[in-house]
Amino acid sequence: MLLLKKEQVVAFDEMMRKSFEERMVNHLRKHFAGQTAHMPEEQLRQRIRQEIATAQQHGITNECEVAAYISIVFSLSPNKPGNQLPWVRDILETAEPPAVKVNRLLHHAEVHTTLQKEGLTE
Repeated sequence: MLLLKKEQVVAFDEMMRKSFEERMVNHLRKHFAGQTAHMPEEQLRQRIRQEIATAQQHGITNECEVAAYISIVFSLSPNKPGNQLPWVRDILETAEPPAVKVNRLLHHAEVHTTLQKEGLTE
């Protein structure tokens, strides 16, 4: 049986966190180039960390779900945290499972984007 010391687990967790953050920076720079072009590297990283913390506070801890959450809120609100959008906050605060929250956020984001394209919302 493999036994890990607490220090090893902490170091591994930190390595995984940094790896995920780096992948999210690359993802956002690639898929949201217009929104991230003006953002200095550290500002983008800080925003990613902030959104990771928000996701975790609301039970969203699976890496794929966290990545989806960050992408959704970033697409809707590149300049302010997602939890400052009332409907995002309302969904996050439900007692639903994390995957359901992310799916509801995705659905609402799609509706919002469609309405925006049709000029029916900001």
